[in-house]
Amino acid sequence: MADQGDAARAAEAEGHFQRAISLQPTDDTAHAYYGRWLMEHARTAEAISQLQTAVSLNPQRPMQRDLLITAYSQSGDTAAAHQAALDALTVIPGDPAAIAELAHPAAQTTDFWINLSLAQYRQGQFQASIDSARHALQIDPKYATAYNNIGAGYAGLHQWDEAIRNERTALQLDPTLQIAQNNLNAYLKAGNEPAAPQAAKTAGDYLNDSLALSHAGKFDESIAAARKALQLDPHSAGAWNNIAAGYEAMSRWDDAIAAAQKAVALQPDFQLARNNLAWSISQKKLEKH
Repeated sequence: MADQGDAARAAEAEGHFQRAISLQPTDDTAHAYYGRWLMEHARTAEAISQLQTAVSLNPQRPMQRDLLITAYSQSGDTAAAHQAALDALTVIPGDPAAIAELAHPAAQTTDFWINLSLAQYRQGQFQASIDSARHALQIDPKYATAYNNIGAGYAGLHQWDEAIRNERTALQLDPTLQIAQNNLNAYLKAGNEPAAPQAAKTAGDYLNDSLALSHAGKFDESIAAARKALQLDPHSAGAWNNIAAGYEAMSRWDDAIAAAQKAVALQPDFQLARNNLAWSISQKKLEKH
């Protein structure tokens, strides 16, 4: 869905992956492709979990085994990457990715950790970005760019004192690092200014909250957020669909059906709502048998 850099489309894309898994939880390819997407979005720990599931569902398919090797390597767990490569070769002799890992394991260099830190920062994973930059400092304690990344991560968390301290350390190590100077100037200003009043949330904001809460498994809260969206926009088919999905997750089929019907009534071509409606109806029928 070309969601690179677009948080709203990323959430929508992820929703499709999760829906695919809910419809066919034993399909290894759904877990494998979701795992690959999570890797591309610097969510390595979650990727590993999905890829492990894919491997357990279909140990013969090379795709998930090769991705799992890469994911372990990206996480810095070289022992796990090595073991995953050995496991792959017992099932798929001659697997190129496994052979490459055993012959030339990925080196966890400062560049590796800084690139990972940057990717995590861009995804809003600020604490993970800080942790990755600190791995770089374990290799090179005087790496100014690592301190800059740590400062940026703390700024993302609105911890201005730590952000400022790390940017100053970066400039002590490399006075020519312009990005650190720019960041320091911005963080000094942000740290001294009172927080700006937050704008009132829109229906779209509540809808995004609802999606995020659903992905976190907080279905009651997801439904509540969707209902707040409806208070601001009573014609939001997306809000009713989120409510339907929340009730689905809790196996409350009558409530899910009613909400999905409202979504479809408001937007007859809303295919995801139609899918949810059909799924809830089918599950309700199964419970009767």
